[in-house]
Amino acid sequence: MKKFLSLLLSALMILSVCVIASAVDTITVDGKFDEAAWLGNNWTTVDSTNGAWQTPLTSGETRNETYDFQFRADSTNLYVAVKCNFNPIATDAKFGNGSGTNFRLWTFVDGSQAGGVDYTTYNYIINYAYKPSGDALSVLHNTNPTGNTGAAVTINGLTAISTKGDGYWYIEMAIPFAEIGATTSAHFYTTVSSPLTNDGTTVTGNNALSYGPFSDHELIGNAEAPYKAWDKTADIDVTFANIALGSAIIQNLPTGALAIDNFGDYVGSTSTIISRVSDKTTIGEISAVTYGSAKDYNYFYLAAVDSNGVVTEINQKLGRKVNATDPILGEKDSFVVPENGYVLLCNATPGGDHTQAVIDQFKTIAVGDVVALYNVNLKSLSTAAVKANLNQAGFASRRYTAGINNFSNATQIGVGDLSLLTDGNKVSDAGAWPVTGAVLIQDKVCTDAAINPAVDLVLNLGSAKIVDKVLLNLYHNYDVMIGLPKNNRIILSYSNDGVNYTRLGLYTFEGVAATGTRGTIEATLDIPDVSAKYIGISYDIGPSPFATKVVWEFTSLTEAGIVERLPEVVYGTEAPNTTGEATNVALNKDWSGIDYHSAIPTYSGDFTDGVFAAEGAGFSYGAPWFSFYRNGDKGNINYSLYGEAIIDVGTDGTGLGGVRMQVAPAVGAATWIKVYASGNGIAWDEVGTLAYDGTAIQWTSCTFAKTINARYIKVGIQNAGMFFMVSEIEVIKYAPVVVELGDAASTGTVPGNVEANIVSVSKTYEIISDGGERDSYIIDGVVLTDGLKHGGEVGGGFGLNVPYAEFILDLGESNTKLYKFGADLIGGAWGIAEPNGITITVSDDGVTYYNVGSSTTKTDNFFVVELDHTISARYIKFACDAGSHVWLSEIEAYEAVLPEAASSGNLPSDSQYNKVSLNKSYEIIYVAGGQRDDGYAIDATVLTDGTNHGGDLGSGRGINAPRANFILDLGEVNSNLYKFGADLIGGDWGIAEPNGISIEISEDGINYYAVGSSTERTDNFFIVELDHTVAARYIKFVCDAGSHVWLSEIEAYEAVEAPVESEVSDDVSEDTSSETTTPETSDPSIAIYAIAFIAMLGVAAIVIKRRKV
Repeated sequence: MKKFLSLLLSALMILSVCVIASAVDTITVDGKFDEAAWLGNNWTTVDSTNGAWQTPLTSGETRNETYDFQFRADSTNLYVAVKCNFNPIATDAKFGNGSGTNFRLWTFVDGSQAGGVDYTTYNYIINYAYKPSGDALSVLHNTNPTGNTGAAVTINGLTAISTKGDGYWYIEMAIPFAEIGATTSAHFYTTVSSPLTNDGTTVTGNNALSYGPFSDHELIGNAEAPYKAWDKTADIDVTFANIALGSAIIQNLPTGALAIDNFGDYVGSTSTIISRVSDKTTIGEISAVTYGSAKDYNYFYLAAVDSNGVVTEINQKLGRKVNATDPILGEKDSFVVPENGYVLLCNATPGGDHTQAVIDQFKTIAVGDVVALYNVNLKSLSTAAVKANLNQAGFASRRYTAGINNFSNATQIGVGDLSLLTDGNKVSDAGAWPVTGAVLIQDKVCTDAAINPAVDLVLNLGSAKIVDKVLLNLYHNYDVMIGLPKNNRIILSYSNDGVNYTRLGLYTFEGVAATGTRGTIEATLDIPDVSAKYIGISYDIGPSPFATKVVWEFTSLTEAGIVERLPEVVYGTEAPNTTGEATNVALNKDWSGIDYHSAIPTYSGDFTDGVFAAEGAGFSYGAPWFSFYRNGDKGNINYSLYGEAIIDVGTDGTGLGGVRMQVAPAVGAATWIKVYASGNGIAWDEVGTLAYDGTAIQWTSCTFAKTINARYIKVGIQNAGMFFMVSEIEVIKYAPVVVELGDAASTGTVPGNVEANIVSVSKTYEIISDGGERDSYIIDGVVLTDGLKHGGEVGGGFGLNVPYAEFILDLGESNTKLYKFGADLIGGAWGIAEPNGITITVSDDGVTYYNVGSSTTKTDNFFVVELDHTISARYIKFACDAGSHVWLSEIEAYEAVLPEAASSGNLPSDSQYNKVSLNKSYEIIYVAGGQRDDGYAIDATVLTDGTNHGGDLGSGRGINAPRANFILDLGEVNSNLYKFGADLIGGDWGIAEPNGISIEISEDGINYYAVGSSTERTDNFFIVELDHTVAARYIKFVCDAGSHVWLSEIEAYEAVEAPVESEVSDDVSEDTSSETTTPETSDPSIAIYAIAFIAMLGVAAIVIKRRKV
C-alpha cells in the first residue's frame, strides 16, 4: 500500500459534518465553483506526493500535472468539482482516455451485486474528456463484478460542464446517486490522465494520476487498481449526509489526535476545552457562566495553550484540599485562561472512549509543545457562552527542538546525532567512511523487500521565514551500504503551526550510489516562495543491489538548510513630497563599509552623529571630516579607489525620500557618487546620484523618483583624486503635507432622537508632540482608547511633558456617520494647569484635514465637540491645548445611530401595493459636490414623475458626488408604508457601479428612524421591503454611489387591502349589470323567495379574488 507521510497529519479523504448551518446552499453546474458550497479550504490536492502514477516515473522524471477535487451532496445528487491545474491537451481527432486530458470517477457501492455475485471491482466509470470543440461525457457500467467488462450506458440526470483558461481546466458534475445504486454513501477513486503531446496523429507521454493511492506501482504495478481489486482501505469513502449542502464540513481527526468532547462542561470521563467568555478570565468564572455554577476541575489534568498554539503551562495535580488552610491541591478554578488562547482539560477517570491510554497520552503534553485544534470554532463557542457537546472535535500536538527533528517510524528507522545537520559543515569533500559530520540514518528492516521505510524529518526554522530553496547534502558510499533516497526523490512540505503541513511537491536530484562511488551530493531544491516556520523533509529508502539486505541499510545526510528570500526594496506610487517636513532617519544609526586613512587626522565622530561643518566654514583636517576609503585599503593612496558607506536605518526605512551628504571637494574629487537601497543588505538597487559643483564645502542631495521602503542605504564614491572628504550622510523622510481646508462636509443631518455609538474603543492612534512622555503615566498602546477614564482624578490620567499635543485616531476605515468627539483633558493638581480645550479636524486619507470644531468647556470631565450633522472620516485629529502638561485618559469618537422604525401594523393577509410617491416633492441634501450644469441635472419632480431609466444610463439624472440624500415629502403621515426603492445606476460614462441605499423615515422631519438598506438591485431598483407597515411623512433615501449619484426615480409604496371583484361563472347569465332585477309580484313572500334565490345564484356566480400586484 502507498505509504502516507506521518508528518502530514491532516486527513485528506473522509469528510463529515460538524453542524448544520441555517442557510441552504445550492449548486448550479456550470464549471465555475462560485457557489458558497465550494468556498473554503475543503479541497484535496493530488500530486506526485500523494497520488499514484499508472506508469511509474523514472529516476529524475517529473510531471507537472496536479489537480484538486471536492464533493458535496443534496437529497438527490452527488456534486463533484475538479480543478485540473494545467492546460488540457487534446484534438478533435484524438481525445479521451489514453489520447487527451481526461477525468475519471470510479464508483463502488457496498453490497452491490451482479447476477447474485458481490462486486470486488468497480461499479461505474464516469468519464469526462477534454475536446477543443466540446467536451465528451460518457459512462461505463462494469457488468463483471469480479473483473473488468465496461459497457456503455446512460445515467439519467447526469450533467457535467467545464470551463477552461490559461493554466487550468475546471469540471463540475452532478450525479443522481440513486442512478449508481447508492442511497446514503459510496466509495470513489479519482483519476486524471493527460499526454505530454498530441498533434492529432501521435500521442506521447500519456500517464494517469490516481487518488486514493491504491497501490505502490513501483512494487506491484496495477495489481490493485480499481479494475483489478477495489481496495476500501485506501479509497475515498463518502457519506452523503456528511457533505450535505448547508452543512459545515470537517475532516476526520488525524492519526494520533485526541478527542475534545465538549466546551465549558463539567463531565467525568471526558475532555473539555475552555476559552475566555466575555470579561471572565478564570476557569471558575467561566464555568459559572457556561455550566451554571463555578467548578474547580480538581480531577482534570490541564494544559494551557496561548494564542500562538504553544503550551505555556501544565497542571497535573488532582483532588481537593481537605482543610481550608491547606495548600491548593488540584483545584483549578483560579487558573487564568490565556488571552486569545484556551485550556484543555482531561478528566482522570477512564470510561468509554475516554480510555486510560487517552489519559496517559494527554499527560505526555509538555510546555513548549505546539497544538492544533480540529473542528473547534472557539469564537462561536465563546460568544454563545454555554456548555456544548462537540462533534468530531480534537487536537494534535508535536514537540520540537531547534534544528532537525525526527518523526520517522522508530521500529523501522534509526537516526544519529541530528544536531550535526545544522552546524554549517556540509562535509563537501567527504571520502571513505567514517565521515565526521555525517549523520547515519538506518533502515532497521532492510532485509524485507516489501518495505521501503519512510524517513520523516522536520527542519525547525525557529520563526517564520520566506523560504526560496531547500538545501540538502547527502553522503553516499556503496562499499558500506550507504545509499541514496529511493529514485532520488525528496518530498517537501511546510507548516507554520507545526502540526498541519501543506505539501510543496516531490523533488528530484542528480546522483547515483554505485560500485566504487562515494561522496557528498548537494541537492538544491527550488520551491515556490512560502512563509514557513517548519519544513518537512521526507523520502523512502529504496531497493539495494545486495542479496541479503535487499533495501539500502543506510542513507546519510551531512547538512540541511534553506535559502531565505530576504526583503527587497519596495517602491511607492508617488514622488516624495519635498514640501513636507524633512526628518533625518539616519541620525545616530549604525553604519559600515569604510575606514579612516591612516595618514589623515581623524576624530571620534562618524557619518551619522549629526556633527558637520557650519555653513561658510573653511576646511581643515580633523573633525568633522574624514576621507572616503574602504576597509583594507586605508594604508594605500589610490586615485581610482572606490569606497562605500552602508547605513542601517532599521524600521525607520519606510517612505524614504532622498539622501543628503556634506562634502569638501576642495581637497579631493569623485568621478561619480551613487546612492543604493536594499531591503536585505545583499541585493542593491541604484536609486539616485549625488553631484557637487565648485570647490566650496557644500551639501549635495538627491531626491528619489518614488518613495521607497528599504532598510539599508549605501553611498558609493568612485574617487578621482587623492582624497574625497565627507562629514555627514543623511537619509531623508518627508512628512506628508497636511492641508487643512474649510469645514468637513456634511453627510446628513443628526435627528433629534439620535443614539450615540462609540467607535473609538481599542483603535490605534499616533501622538504628535514636541516633547517626550513622562517616566511614569506614559501614554502608550491603546491606553487612550481602552474605555477606562480618570473620572476627574488627575492620578487616573496619563501625560506628556508639553503643553500642546495632537492625537490622530485611526478608525481603520472611513465612517460616514460621525458627529461627536471628546477628550478628557484634566489639570488643577500635581502642578498641572487647567487645560484650555480641544480642536477637532478630520480626514479620510490622512493627508487633507477638514475643520470640525473646538470646545473650551468641559461636560462630565470631557471637552466635547458635537455637531448637528454627520461627517465622514477615517482619521480624527484631537489637538489638545493644555496649560502646562497634556494630561488625559481617553479620546472618543461617536457615530449617530438611528433607532429602528416601529411597526404600524401587519401587512394585510392578501394585499396589493399602491405608489404614493408620484409627483411628490423632495429635498436634495448634497453630502459632497453639487448639481450638474448640463441636461442631466436633478430638478423639479424628475425623481417622482413615474418615469425610470429602465437600465439606460442616458435616461438618468445625476449629481457630481458619490453620496447624496433625498428627503421625500408625502404631504401627510401615511401609516401603511412598507416598500421603498431608488434606481441608482452606473457602469459606464465614468460612473461607477453604485453601492446601495438606506431608508430612514420621520413623521415630523426632525426625529428619524432606521428602516433598512439594500445593496442588490432588482429590475434596476435597490429595494427595501418590509414584512410590516410603518408610518411616516418624510422618507430619506440615503444613496451611496461609487462616483456619481445617478438615478431617475425614487419610490414609496403603501400596502392596501385588495378589492373584491366578481366574475360570472359559466353556468349563469352573462349579464353582469350592477342592477338586480326581481320579478314583479304583489306577494311579499314570493318576493322574499325570489331574492333568496338570486342570492343563491350570487354565491354560485361570484368568485372572490384578491391580488397582490
